[in-house]
Amino acid sequence: PGYKITECTYYITSGANANVAAGSITNLPSDISTAVNDATCSNTYPAGGGTNYEDFDMLKEHIPLHVRTLGVAITKQDFIDLAMQVPGVNKVAADYECGRKLTLYITPDNGTVASSTLCEKVYTTLSQKAPLTTWLNVKSTGVTEIKLDITVTGNKSFSSETITEQIDQALKDKYSIANSKIGGQVRLSDIYALIDNLSSVDYLHINMFY
Repeated sequence: PGYKITECTYYITSGANANVAAGSITNLPSDISTAVNDATCSNTYPAGGGTNYEDFDMLKEHIPLHVRTLGVAITKQDFIDLAMQVPGVNKVAADYECGRKLTLYITPDNGTVASSTLCEKVYTTLSQKAPLTTWLNVKSTGVTEIKLDITVTGNKSFSSETITEQIDQALKDKYSIANSKIGGQVRLSDIYALIDNLSSVDYLHINMFY
């Protein structure tokens, strides 16, 4: 106390900009490229978990989580709330098995597959705040593809390109990472209602959905 700090070392990450697309990471470390001439590398999945400083909306979401849990994981909701406070975590769902066996499923920022590092970070954080009797497991959520084939009759005042764009955007908004729940459901009736309510659509028929 009272002494002047004369030197400070820090680093700044790329934050959300580091959530690069799949296939973007191709540079090999020199010790590998020199040892194996034909070695290549790539990232199968998009990068995720990179996040910027908390903005006001994030603060409004995270502050109540701190108050509600008081840093202790007892209930199912406590585990979800505490996991949500780990940097890089976007969404969390919990599944109880056999009383004290708890599996948490997490989605990172950018909505891709969570890395083993992020899963381990969540596990370590919660293990320090949970009762010793809790059997805890942390896994990444997967990504579900929706196969959809639709025949649409549009209103005559709209071009086919506009109709297609409206439908495409409506589906992407409805089932985006931001608007989807982990383990959520996709119902045919919801898709019919979503598309049928668009101003450019007269009526539609879903030919294929799985």
